Parts: sequence; structure tokens; C-alpha cells
Amino acid sequence: MDRRTFLLSSAALLAAVGTGSPARMRAGAENAATRLQRDVMALDSTTLTDPAQTARRASVLLMDAEVLLPLVPNLSLPIHRSAARAALTGAKCNRWVGAPFGGLLGAAESHANAAHDGPLLGEALLVRARHTGEEAHSLDMASSLCSRYLTRAIEVCGGAREAAGLRASCRFGLAWEYAADGSETTAMRHLAMGAAEWGVTGGEAAATRGDVLRLLPGHAADAEASLYSALDSDCPPVRSAATLIALARLHLADGDVDEAASDLEEAYLANRSAGVRQWRVMGVRRLLPDTLAVRQLDAVMYEGTA
Repeated sequence: MDRRTFLLSSAALLAAVGTGSPARMRAGAENAATRLQRDVMALDSTTLTDPAQTARRASVLLMDAEVLLPLVPNLSLPIHRSAARAALTGAKCNRWVGAPFGGLLGAAESHANAAHDGPLLGEALLVRARHTGEEAHSLDMASSLCSRYLTRAIEVCGGAREAAGLRASCRFGLAWEYAADGSETTAMRHLAMGAAEWGVTGGEAAATRGDVLRLLPGHAADAEASLYSALDSDCPPVRSAATLIALARLHLADGDVDEAASDLEEAYLANRSAGVRQWRVMGVRRLLPDTLAVRQLDAVMYEGTA
């Protein structure tokens, strides 16, 4: 739904209220709420391929939902849910591209609470977990605050089937935290629990499994196989970049600087194509020694900046 259509719908609602037509008001409100829900769900199709544009669209839909809320209090729960989803999508995308996202994340939590939607609140906590762990994760270190947010996200999302993907993401996140902390048994237990929640073996699950295994002694070969299996032809740039960065760290730990530089170059180009900030790439680049392959990487990263 474009902005003009939404404003016209809002005007129709106000007109219905003013003319004392409950039937017209109810019908208009239901149509507007249905269109809003549909447009918010459509954001998923571009989240990983065009995060900047998706974030702008999500912000507009959040405003639309907040305009609609006082007009139709009887539909407040589904509208709050749509508002939370729009705000959460905008927050995730803005975080990827390096734009401010705190206000959107706060709005997502507020609307999720108002909608009594545990899974949506859990997703917001997952975003907070990943953000608070960024600095430690850039050094392959665990973050206790990240672990607390992940644990809380599992608690609030409940045991509903539709929250299985969220619980899996949180379990995989906890597996990474424990692996970084050297607790192999607990890390592997969370990996198994995450895989059971997920119910399928998709590319994201393979990438996360590989990123966890690379932190555990004696699992380098399995980690590499899992990471490469995640890089299929349908892997979106945002996800492929994260997988390639994990491969770069793995190859660097194995002493293969040239391969690490090659992985990092591909990750840089994938992030650039999606408009995603390069903080993870830069974090690994600082670890690379001066070699011909690394100089070639720098030439790609800094082309046009001289």
C-alpha cells in the first residue's frame, strides 16, 4: 500500500466517524488493517537483498500503523502486531547498513508488548543480543550480556510452533557464546537443540553451525565443510558475507593468509552489493599480515578513495 492509498483510507475512516456510520468505519478499518498487515509481511522479500530501502519502507509502515491505532481501537492487537513487525524489520535493516536503529527497536518492543506477542518481543531481544555482543564477537570473544538477552528471548517467545525459528536462532547464538568461552559440551548441546527446533537443515543453520565449530579445537574440517555448504547460489549477499567472514577467520587460524584474504574480498563485495556496513570485514582485515594477496584485497577495498 502506497502512502497516498493509506492517507485516503484514513480520511475515509475519519469521514465514517464524522457521519456516524459504524458499518462504514468498521469496513474501512478492517480493509486498512488488512492492507497494512499484507504490506508489512511483504517486507520480508527485500530484507536481505535491499536492507536500506526496506528500512525506509518499514519506517513508513510503522507511522501508518500508529496513525491507524487510535482510529480503530477494536483492531488494536493486529495493528500493534503489524507495527511491531515493521519496526523490528526496520531496526534489523538499519543495523546492517549502519543507520540509527535504537528508536525502531524500542518501538518494536513497545508494540510487541501491547500486542501481547511473545515471539515478536523475543525477536527484538535477539537483535539487542546481537548488537550488544558486536564488540566482543569481533574478537571471537563471548559476551555475557548477549547470552542474557538470548536466554530471555527464549523465555518470552514461548513454545509455540511458529516461534521455532526464533528459538533456533537463539540456541545457535548461545552455542556460539559457549564455544567462544571454551565450553564445548554446552555449545554442542545448544547446537543440537537449535537444529531440533529448526526442523530443517537450511543454509543459515549450516552457516551458524560452521561458525560455532570453527571455535572448537579439532573441528576445523567440519566447520569448513558446513560453511561452504551454506554458500549456495540462492544465498543472499548479507548471509553469504557473514559466512565468508567466518571462513576467512577459519583459514587465518589455519595459517592460510591468501585464502583468508580471498574470502574477505568476496565478503566485502557481497556487503557492498547489499549496502551493508563493513565492520566485520574490517575487523578481520586488521588481523591479516602484509602479503601480496592482502595488498590485492586492500586495492579492492579502497579503490577510488585515493
